[in-house]
Amino acid sequence: MAAGGEFDIEALRSQIAGENGFLLYRQYKEPEAAEIIGIHPATLKKLRLAGKIGFIRKGKRAIAYFGFQIADHLIESVQWPDAKAASPPSSSARPGSVGAGTPAHGTDTGGTQSEDARAALALARKTLKRPNSS
Repeated sequence: MAAGGEFDIEALRSQIAGENGFLLYRQYKEPEAAEIIGIHPATLKKLRLAGKIGFIRKGKRAIAYFGFQIADHLIESVQWPDAKAASPPSSSARPGSVGAGTPAHGTDTGGTQSEDARAALALARKTLKRPNSS
């Protein structure tokens, strides 16, 4: 960290890019960027349309991402353990950042279903299942 408890964003970007095998100033197509982040391309498109990741518009339909935009998204997605000891480089309250707050108990933060949600889904399927015709 730099003086004053702030992150050196360039050093952090470089380290993330190096560890994950991508270049900060190379342009990546949506499927490549999604693979680097570890999500489905459709999920990346949803993030882009929601304004949660920066991108490059290359004409009417072509979309690309600089490596530093991918790195920034990964940095902003970090779940910081102690909001007072460390904070993300940006002050925006995006989901996954310190400013976003803690979700209410029993709510799911996305990604995988919680145990309660899976149990409820299994019960709903069992309840709505058609009876066997013997």
